[in-house]
Amino acid sequence: MVDLVVAGLFVGFLVAVWPVLRPSYRLYCLVIVMANFSYHTGPFYPYIALPRHLLVAFPVFIGLGAVVRKSWQWLIIWSLELLGFLFLAMLYVIEGGTP
Repeated sequence: MVDLVVAGLFVGFLVAVWPVLRPSYRLYCLVIVMANFSYHTGPFYPYIALPRHLLVAFPVFIGLGAVVRKSWQWLIIWSLELLGFLFLAMLYVIEGGTP
């Protein structure tokens, strides 16, 4: 469930920055997201490494700089990114993020 929530946040970021991304970045992000959602690791945890694989679509984070203007929005983005980093670090430590 956590993997799908993180993926939902990432797709939300992608939707928010879509208008400001260059066409090449749009195509790259779309291909990466579609490829990652089509990747299946098994019947028990089909999207176990999805958050880690979605980070390859980095232009989404480049576009956040153009979309976010107010300081409270930056605080929310930094908090979400910090929580995501801590979650991925925890998965690395417990070896739970690899299929």
